[in-house]
Amino acid sequence: MGDALRWRHEVGDDPARVAEVDAAVRAVDPDARTAFDPASGRISVLTVMVPALLERLIHDLDDRHAARSGPPAGGCCGGCDGRRCRRDDARSATTPLRPGGA
Repeated sequence: MGDALRWRHEVGDDPARVAEVDAAVRAVDPDARTAFDPASGRISVLTVMVPALLERLIHDLDDRHAARSGPPAGGCCGGCDGRRCRRDDARSATTPLRPGGA
């Protein structure tokens, strides 16, 4: 797979969101691999996609999901910068796990 990058992103426990992320990533990188961890609600993506493209793709999916589902339980602090909620940065940020090979 060449120089692959592994990313992890929270998607919750909604199977439709997992499938949506998988389909969107594979539309750009057909060789990408995704894996869902139900214990953490995170999806891992192994891809050769440029990190900025992967971030934009996943954040666009997050924005569409948020528009469909309304505000998060417990409300929002109002500090969103359009990419992630500062209130819960560790849960909602797309974080690189390991640059380099698979």
